[in-house]
Amino acid sequence: KPKKNIPEIRQKDFPVPAMLYEQILQVSHSYFVTPAACLYYLWAKALHVFFPYDPVVFGVTVSGRNIGIVHIDKLVGMFIHTVPFIINPETLDLPCFESINKIMMDIHCH
Repeated sequence: KPKKNIPEIRQKDFPVPAMLYEQILQVSHSYFVTPAACLYYLWAKALHVFFPYDPVVFGVTVSGRNIGIVHIDKLVGMFIHTVPFIINPETLDLPCFESINKIMMDIHCH
């Protein structure tokens, strides 16, 4: 018997246009950061516009497969974590890709 009032889970894809993808790659190469750092900057900037809190915080999903356990790549299990990405809004006034890249590296080390 199906349960009532349970929303259906749906997937929505948002493909990135090729031209925008190329621009993100160019910016990331010019600042020597990953494309993810550029996207996190844009996301933090958008969040700060709509929700002007100090600091800006959102969740980042990371793989836990780099935690230093021998043969972890052969283990079956949940090694995915969502950790807080915290950035001071004042640093969003200028492209702060280096700061964001450092935050990302710190997150992946923990």
